[in-house]
Amino acid sequence: MAPPFRLLSVVALAALLGVACSPDGFDLDASATPTADATVTPEPTVEPTATPEPTATPEPTVEPTATPEPTATPEPTPEPTATPPAAGPYPILVGSPDLFGVAYGAVDVDATIAAFATAIGSPADDSGWMEGCPLDGAGDNERTASWGGLTADFYRDDTGEFFSAWRYRIAFDTLTEIPGGPTIAQVILPGGALVGDPFDVVVSGYGAVPTVDDTFGVPIYNGIGFVLIGAGPAVNTPIVQAGTPFIGFCE
Repeated sequence: MAPPFRLLSVVALAALLGVACSPDGFDLDASATPTADATVTPEPTVEPTATPEPTATPEPTVEPTATPEPTATPEPTPEPTATPPAAGPYPILVGSPDLFGVAYGAVDVDATIAAFATAIGSPADDSGWMEGCPLDGAGDNERTASWGGLTADFYRDDTGEFFSAWRYRIAFDTLTEIPGGPTIAQVILPGGALVGDPFDVVVSGYGAVPTVDDTFGVPIYNGIGFVLIGAGPAVNTPIVQAGTPFIGFCE
């Protein structure tokens, strides 16, 4: 008979095994695979994210403001002044078919006066359109522009404007040239004569007989394309006016 303490050991062992067995009894199958403990996957190590340094907001780029150029104070516009006549003889030839290159006939009167001004200066007087000789028709149909003793005559009608004639004269009382225009020496008569020369001498040089006009009581010579008038009443008085191609009279 086994000792009592060994039996207690066996009984105790059986009791322990009974606790571990399934309800159906002992399962001594050696092929049973013990359940492995679940492997704990470690959490990935998260590197601490560096807190970015705050980005400084760039100052807005200010375009440099161009320094404005100083505005020049405009010079005051001078008032137009009359252009003084050039020195020396003009190409003013009594009997020529033009004056300063402008032929007689249809023209733009304003443009013609401006063209004369480039050669002789601004006119001392411009009558503007005015009523002329009744024989030339009614209305404001005549205009004159003058430079001292030189006068250009214009007229207009329903067909247009016209440069009709020019004339040069000296003062009837003093027989001297009128300031503001050509001098006596700058207006050349046919044959080289000048206004102021004796009427009879000049006309005789043209092969004509000097005479006094019965209507006007002064010596008048009608040449080819020009007219001469003496101071009168005698034929030997000085020439005081020359015109091309005529000198207008209103009766």
